[in-house]
Amino acid sequence: MNCPICKKEVAPGDPEFPFCSERCRIIDLGNWATGKYVIPSPSRKMKKNHSARCFPPGLVRVRSHCPRTAGSLAALLIAIALHAYAGFAWWHFLLLAAIGFWPAVWAAGVTARATGIEDPGFVVIDEVLGQWIALAGAHPFNWKSCLAAFALFRLFDIWKPRRCASWRRCPADLASSWTT
Repeated sequence: MNCPICKKEVAPGDPEFPFCSERCRIIDLGNWATGKYVIPSPSRKMKKNHSARCFPPGLVRVRSHCPRTAGSLAALLIAIALHAYAGFAWWHFLLLAAIGFWPAVWAAGVTARATGIEDPGFVVIDEVLGQWIALAGAHPFNWKSCLAAFALFRLFDIWKPRRCASWRRCPADLASSWTT
């Protein structure tokens, strides 16, 4: 094995192992003490901006193998419950999407900046709002039209037709939260 500081060969039985000498051990200790070596931790911005991570609760951040599909499915299930138990009509889903648009843009932008990822896959609020817009076209509102709206939304979200892809030229917060 080689010394991590000077790269000289070091035997495992050496008293200064894994360093070749006390000098190299002290240099390494100094590197830790001065902050040259650091152990990565979650972003401080992300910890401070907890509201951006969780707005709205459970819809901005999803952990799964297919988070965008999970977000769309969650939106579909919420919409079915709202239709069945609160009597929501097609225009209610458009209204929900319109009300949630700017808060979603803000939350997705804050999360993207805090994580350093341009389009974090775990941010699914755009799938939720997009799915509600797709469900607004589900007439009559039954299992067949809901399944078709879900399937078509996922197809177009994955495929990204040419005109939809042009949104990518918009400001980063708007484009990343609305076209993914």
